[in-house]
Amino acid sequence: MKRILLILIAVLTALLLPFTALAGDLTFRTTTLDGKSYSDDNLKNYRLTMVNYWSEISDPCVSELPDLQSLYSQYEDLLVLGVWVGEDKDYAISTAAGYGVTYPLLNPAGGLSDYALKCSDIPATIFFDKDGKQVGNSDGYIGSHTYDEWYAIILDVLQDVSAPQPPSVPEKPSSVVPAKSSLTIKGVRTQTVPVTCSSLDDSVKTVKSDNPKVAKAGFSGNTVIITSAKEPGKATVTVTTVKGATAQIAVTVKRGYALNKKEVSLKKGKSFRIKVLSIPATVKALDFKSNKPAVATVDSNGKVRAVSKGKAKITVTLSNSKTLKLKVIVK
Repeated sequence: MKRILLILIAVLTALLLPFTALAGDLTFRTTTLDGKSYSDDNLKNYRLTMVNYWSEISDPCVSELPDLQSLYSQYEDLLVLGVWVGEDKDYAISTAAGYGVTYPLLNPAGGLSDYALKCSDIPATIFFDKDGKQVGNSDGYIGSHTYDEWYAIILDVLQDVSAPQPPSVPEKPSSVVPAKSSLTIKGVRTQTVPVTCSSLDDSVKTVKSDNPKVAKAGFSGNTVIITSAKEPGKATVTVTTVKGATAQIAVTVKRGYALNKKEVSLKKGKSFRIKVLSIPATVKALDFKSNKPAVATVDSNGKVRAVSKGKAKITVTLSNSKTLKLKVIVK
């Protein structure tokens, strides 16, 4: 792959007008793969620009496309530019389209070609601020990266990036958008809701349920974790970010009943404790009965004991007259 890249760059360089050595700022005037004009003037509208050198015949390059598209779609102050250094332009366009890519795909020219000559392999990504100055790793970022890895790199690079507007102009307020604005949980369940912050350097700080008897809330990274509690009803979970942006998720918890397992495999002599997971929590188990005590027995506290090889069913009668069943396999 390294050899292919060097050959491609050499051919492209021979076709371009002579250019001077790198002056430190990224300047270029080129076209997109579908023929539209594009230049470094576009960088001024963004706080940070990712220039990603890629080829349609490189699996690592192609594997990055969905994550780069996600970053481009989610963060309004980030520009992603895909600089094509491949072999088949039509195939490159169709490959990118197949992964839903909407960020600009460019032909290398001017400064874009200068930086391509510095790449030892692809995919390679170099970051620039709104003035076209390179920031972050001076050698760029070589190799395939995941969304989470790119997110960490971007946060680090942003430390070297100046504000997108002069101090006299108020910064655009941050916002946070949950993937779901409402959800319904039946019984004892946990659901996760990813949230997207409009600013790259913002993240979830707190989440709070206004009715913890109905729903409890927590978070991990930028994912909200909501668990039904003890009672059916409604609750509102409020998400607050480090920059003060807020959003709400409406939660409805409905009645539901289940056992801690639907099926369990046990060795002879081993045991398992049945638990009833119910909303409301006042619903309890009143009776336990095995259809094959010779295979598996169950006591009045829901303790199942494996007796001999075979299959059995434990019927659990609840205080609301409903029944649940547990399948037991004794090996």
